[in-house]
Amino acid sequence: RSYHICGGAQDNYSWCGPSSTTQQLGIGNEDWITVAGGDGFYNRIDQKEPNIIYAESQDGSLSRRDLKTSESKSLRPQEENDNPPRYRFQWNSPLMISAHDNRTVYYGGNHLFKSTNRGDDWVKLGEDLTNNGDRDKIEVMGKTVDRTTLSRHDGVVAWPCITVIAESPLKAGVLWVGTDDGNVQVSQNDGKTWTNVAANFPGLKKGAYVSRIEPSKTGEGTAYVAFDNHRSADYAIYIYVTKDFGKTFTRITNGIPVEAGTVHTVREDPAATNLLFAGTEFALYFSLDRGASWHKMKAQGLPVVPVFDIQIQPREHDLILATHGRSFLIMDNISSLENLSDDVMKADLKAFPTHPAIEYKMANYRSFIGGATYLAPNAPSGAVIDYYAKSAGPVQVSVKDPAGNEIRKLTARAEAGVVNRLLWDMRYDSPIPPAAAGAGGFGGRSEERRVGKECRSRW
Repeated sequence: RSYHICGGAQDNYSWCGPSSTTQQLGIGNEDWITVAGGDGFYNRIDQKEPNIIYAESQDGSLSRRDLKTSESKSLRPQEENDNPPRYRFQWNSPLMISAHDNRTVYYGGNHLFKSTNRGDDWVKLGEDLTNNGDRDKIEVMGKTVDRTTLSRHDGVVAWPCITVIAESPLKAGVLWVGTDDGNVQVSQNDGKTWTNVAANFPGLKKGAYVSRIEPSKTGEGTAYVAFDNHRSADYAIYIYVTKDFGKTFTRITNGIPVEAGTVHTVREDPAATNLLFAGTEFALYFSLDRGASWHKMKAQGLPVVPVFDIQIQPREHDLILATHGRSFLIMDNISSLENLSDDVMKADLKAFPTHPAIEYKMANYRSFIGGATYLAPNAPSGAVIDYYAKSAGPVQVSVKDPAGNEIRKLTARAEAGVVNRLLWDMRYDSPIPPAAAGAGGFGGRSEERRVGKECRSRW
């Protein structure tokens, strides 16, 4: 089933579009709509009323759009008066809708702002959560920056600012904040008081840019924290986990080499908390043991590109990447990864759960639209069947109806030591035997080969 993805394209606004269509040619540019202007960054969709979209652009500009009416309202928190100091906002200021109340929105500047009426009004949760440094007093290459310095502040309007905000999925009001000057702040009482745990990360230099905080479903005090310290010529991999609200942290980077580039994002799978994903400057990594060891994702169609954000669509179990190649990438149905374990990889053959499938009548209303049009592939149409095989060789899959009668026999070939995938197009075997090889018939074997190619091209 199709769903919508929303996100920013830096210089090119914020957009929403479908994960799949009923058009035979696939997903076209005209299937996407603009929801906000400027340099598009954070977008958030109201999970209870998905026609409500929040979108953020450079230096703290924030809007809320109703897709039913196309009405848009500016929501940027305003200072109490015109006297300095002004609020500071990152180029891409973090934005979050509470998982516990869809009308509660959090927004990060140098303060953490909270609204209980969808951004119409804001309150500050505590004082400045950065170190509130003065960059005009910092030496760069042995000299204090002044008005004669070329590329002064390198185009960054405000510093220091909040870069990351997050809330525990288990308990409302357990909040985390990360900043571009190295602070990691945690509150257990909805921002009434804060504890800075920045000194508790072993092996990390002071002041590293916080790139992501991911609270876990495994415990109220458990969270994953990632840093990107390349601005200080430090290209090491930094991912940590805490289980005690930040009192102690353990570094979990085994398997991610420094060649992977700095870490931009970490995400815990909502259906399988042992499964983690990490997006770096050059690749995507996954862990089956909560970060104890990491493995590079080598799926076909995944380019070498910075992975800036990761989401898992909970209904379809799709893995969604937002990249700095200005593209979204989807890996359809990662249930096989969610069910992968040491026992599975020791088994001779293991079939993974198959989700209910819907048969669609595909349309063809987009013929002859020019030679320069780009179209992304639709999601596989039919029932996806995943299985693991220790050894390579032929595989036969029998599809039966509720009465136990075989209605389709599929033939494929398994690759050894990997998760294999084939697709049942939800058709029955023909009552007439297929034509002999070379006669152009559509037996189960030839159809599976065709479908297999389509399935692999999705990513």
